Amino acid sequence: MEGAIVSNNEATSNGGGFSFDKTAIGNLTGCTVVFNSALTDGGGYYAVDNSVLSLNNSLIANNSAKRGGGILSSDASQLVLLGDTSLTGNHADDGYGGGVSLLSGSFNIQQVTRAARSNTGRFSADIESALTNLTIVGNSTVHGFANRIGKDEGLLHVVLNTSGYYGLPCQHIQAQAILDDGTFLGSNVSDERGLVLLGFRVVRPPGRYIVSLSSPDYQNVHVANLTLHIRSCIRGEVTPSPDACQPCQQGFYSCDPRLEVCDTCPSTANCSGGDVLIPIPGYWRSSGDSIQIHRWVVHCVPAAYTARPKGQSKIVVA
Repeated sequence: MEGAIVSNNEATSNGGGFSFDKTAIGNLTGCTVVFNSALTDGGGYYAVDNSVLSLNNSLIANNSAKRGGGILSSDASQLVLLGDTSLTGNHADDGYGGGVSLLSGSFNIQQVTRAARSNTGRFSADIESALTNLTIVGNSTVHGFANRIGKDEGLLHVVLNTSGYYGLPCQHIQAQAILDDGTFLGSNVSDERGLVLLGFRVVRPPGRYIVSLSSPDYQNVHVANLTLHIRSCIRGEVTPSPDACQPCQQGFYSCDPRLEVCDTCPSTANCSGGDVLIPIPGYWRSSGDSIQIHRWVVHCVPAAYTARPKGQSKIVVA
């Protein structure tokens, strides 16, 4: 088809301008598809079921749909954008992919990024891609983690990257964290960079655990696993419960992590928290492991005594 103008059409489901399915092939050159709308997917073009949609020097503008305001390509369909083909001003204000929704991986990324400009959408304004990868940002193994008691303490923070075809960022993808015993830890959605910021509490005794990070909406995408090593409590902490370590705050101390509560700092020492126990002037402790604080006792030698001469067995009184 060449030189066609398709405008101001409305579809009650998919494909406001054109709809291709069941291995259909559409070759369009110099066509203008504008101001069309679809209630669900593909405001301008809708291509599914192994179809082929090839657009050359064509304009797709100001179309709208819940998903794929300009174009939606899915179900192994192929999308080709040649020449000066432009996707602009399309919108999916209540959904995904204002310019184009790519739920199939058969397309040229350079063609798509060149064509899709200045579209709007609630999520992924120009280009939406189906999720294909979940990867942990940073180290996938955490050592020395300890659970804390308190609303904002003891959280394990994980950043998960969600990406689609050709590494395109995926926005508003729900990701969840599940412990290896099936315990749900928490969930969040990806931002415009494709990053999911997760913070959750792992309340377990010391040991090795696996946290599985997945998207419940994309069960075919490989799960990202985080290996978590929870440590035992250490000096300066106490064990209020078998699965938590609580550090001692200023004015308290602990040299035995097996205790349930921190010891109160004695009046003869300064305690800045943890296992710090520093005697005040005039007092001392025999070692870093001792909790006994002793007072210095100074015995003055009377001036009447002199040092014992060499070989003399008694102190001579002057």
